[in-house]
Amino acid sequence: MSVFCLQGFPIIFHSVQQIEGFETGGHSCKNDAEAQIVLDYINDLLQSTDVIHEQIGVITPYTLQVEHFRARDYIPQLLLLGPDH
Repeated sequence: MSVFCLQGFPIIFHSVQQIEGFETGGHSCKNDAEAQIVLDYINDLLQSTDVIHEQIGVITPYTLQVEHFRARDYIPQLLLLGPDH
């Protein structure tokens, strides 16, 4: 894991070594292990700081991964950026 601070905003890069699931008939993919790690970071951040959902952003290069996050109960409140945004 690498943590950087860009103009006062923390950025985390975390490599996950696991096979991804690919969209049937498409070329987008998702990674359940990666999504769970991101959710763990988000939960830790929300429980240990005064940060609220609306102040958190998640960037992913995969549309299917964005849909996977949005399927979670509280994830629609986050800023999610994928290849189409």
